[in-house]
Amino acid sequence: MVWKYENTVTSKYAPEVVWDFLTNYDALDHNSPVFLEENGGQAWPREVTQLGGGKVNLKDTAKRFSSELTVDLSDRPNKIPTEGTTSMGPWKGMTTITRTPEGGTNWQSRIEIAPNRFGAKLIFALFGGKLRKSFQKHERQHFIEMEASMAAK
Repeated sequence: MVWKYENTVTSKYAPEVVWDFLTNYDALDHNSPVFLEENGGQAWPREVTQLGGGKVNLKDTAKRFSSELTVDLSDRPNKIPTEGTTSMGPWKGMTTITRTPEGGTNWQSRIEIAPNRFGAKLIFALFGGKLRKSFQKHERQHFIEMEASMAAK
């Protein structure tokens, strides 16, 4: 069983600007009011470790979700592959950044999670649609914050 998620958002900013925002990892990435609310009012810690060779390790620990992912930043500014584990099972992801005809950027994410425990398989079977909506909301919030940050410059 593999659970798949896809989402696309479009920014008015150039791919290089979107890339810089998406890959500027910080311990406070998930501590805006919306993310705090998403995590039951608690901080959502992130550990960021530079691995060398254009790779970064991200360890996120939320109230109901944790992940440890390696991000490969060597294909700047086109693709951001991620691979690792979550509290639900093995994770494989890809964010593709492409220029729109208008000079903006499409930011398309694809994630695959292979639930590895009975409980996780049951959750995905019963609540897969709700989880997709949750991932989309989470990603849209990153997009909203990015657009606001770029507009302020």
